[in-house]
Formats: sequence, C-alpha cells, structure tokens
Amino acid sequence: MPKKSTTTIGIEYDSSTIRAARVTSTVGSDSIEFSVDSLEEEKGTFDSDGDVIKGLKSIKSRISPGPADKVVSCLNGKQIFATVIQHRRLPDNELRNALRFVMRKNLPFEVAGSTIDYQIISSPDNKSDKINLLVSVASNTLLHKHVNNFEKAGLKPDIVDLFPVAIINSFWAGLSEQFDAGIAHAVMHIGPSLSTLAFDGVGLPYFTRSIYFDAQALFGNGRSVDESEKSQKLELYAEEIVRSLSFYEKTYKPTHFSSVYLLGEFAHSKELLEYIVDKVGIEMRYNLLMQKLGCDKKAPIGTFDIPLALSMRQG
Repeated sequence: MPKKSTTTIGIEYDSSTIRAARVTSTVGSDSIEFSVDSLEEEKGTFDSDGDVIKGLKSIKSRISPGPADKVVSCLNGKQIFATVIQHRRLPDNELRNALRFVMRKNLPFEVAGSTIDYQIISSPDNKSDKINLLVSVASNTLLHKHVNNFEKAGLKPDIVDLFPVAIINSFWAGLSEQFDAGIAHAVMHIGPSLSTLAFDGVGLPYFTRSIYFDAQALFGNGRSVDESEKSQKLELYAEEIVRSLSFYEKTYKPTHFSSVYLLGEFAHSKELLEYIVDKVGIEMRYNLLMQKLGCDKKAPIGTFDIPLALSMRQG
C-alpha cells in the first residue's frame, strides 16, 4: 500500500502567547511517521477577541497553511469539561442524547447550551455491550466565539480539541516507552495564569483538575508580587498539587505514579520548579515531545508540546 501524507497545523493560545506547529504525518501499512515542518510563536496580550484575531492572522502569514492542510485548535476556559465514562453501545444519535442526561449530573455549567462529543477509547471485552468513552463538553458560547475568531483570521478549524485532553495526548503522543497497567501518569501544564493537571494510565481513569495560579505575576517579565506574597501563593499552589495527586491516588488506587511530567511556558522556571519539587515529593521531569519527534528547532522546553500534539491528531 502506498504511503499517504497529511499536513496538520496545531494551534493553541493563552493570554500572552499564540503557538503553532506544522507537522506532516506519513501513514504506512503498519506505522505513522511524523515530521515537524515549522514552529511559530506570537507574543502579545490576547485578552480581547480583536487581539486574538490579529495574532492568529500573524501566525497564519508565517506558517503559510496550504489548501489541503488541516487545522486543529485547542479550546480552554471555565466552561469546558472532559471525562472518561463507561456506557452501553447505542447508535450515535441515541448515545449523544443519553450522554446529555449523564453529563447533566457532572457538569459545573448548563448542559442545555453545550456541545457534547465523544470518542470510543476501548471496550472492556469483545462480548461486552459496554464501551469506554472519552466525553468532551464545551459551552456553545465559548465554542462559537473560538471558531469565529479563527474564521475571521482566515483559519477554519477541522477539529477543536479541549485543552485538558490535549495535555494528556501530548504525553502519549510519540511515546515509545511501555508502561504496565496500574501505573498513573500526571502531566502538568503551567501557563501564565492557570495550571492544569491531567492524570491517566493503562487501566486507570482519565481525570483532570485546574489550579488558578498567576505564574506570570510571580515569575514573568515585570513581575508584580513581593517576596512575602510570593511565598504565600507558592505554598497554596504546592498544597493544591499535592491535594490533586492524593485525590487521584485515594480514589483510583494506582500502584504508583511514574512521574509528574511538565510542560507549558513556566515549566522551565527554575525558581518555581525548585519550590514545588521540594514540596510535592514526586519526581518531576519534562514531557519532551519535541525531542521524541526528533525535532531540533530551538524552543524552551515544553512550550510547543500542546500544538505538536494537536497537529499529530489522526481524526
């Protein structure tokens, strides 16, 4: 069978940076090869839709998407939710309606004004009528604004992923190491104002938690917090990380944690890492997706893992 190549552009942004990765995937009979074509970054302040659109236009001009290139974007915010559940097999329309009822019990926002999507992960066994589903929910208001901003910038997302799902995908993407069932993996993205923890493992449930932590004010350029306030905020931050790890351990009972894998703009802040490593007590290491892909382009560790993982999506 001849090899087939597809080029995908993954884009994610927060309040201070827009990042994009262009990756070509070549599918053979029994493998997929990935080649990183380009990485682009736009710095600025992206608090308004107008600023986001302007930044996306700049990224588009530099990454030069072709007419056949796919675009995968990443949605973040308070009104998104992702979880893994087990449900009985149903036709698509029936399953989506059933998931609306199930998610209504779990969502911190109104399900009626939301879009629900799902992906079949696995089946417990061939004879079972149950399937394991990764269910994603986003408020229509947030989703429509996100898509509109991209379209006004001349980019049309083929797929809109959820940020917490993209985080754990960045761990599994390009992974050659094999892990035994029962080992938990924690991946932590440290952004300018929000840290997101995602947990997963072979035979273990996916779980995610967000921690509001203003890393930009404490460790960014033009930092605006004195040492006393910084110490207090760091103490609370470390406590929230430990609490999240303890919750997953007590609730889902993994054999142990492999590590906490780090990514994001502030994942390379030496002062921040020294503090949380001392307090958390679990080995921390970088996710290193760029290195896994053999990419030699220069960029701070962990900053392009999300757009790279988005651009490696195969459906």
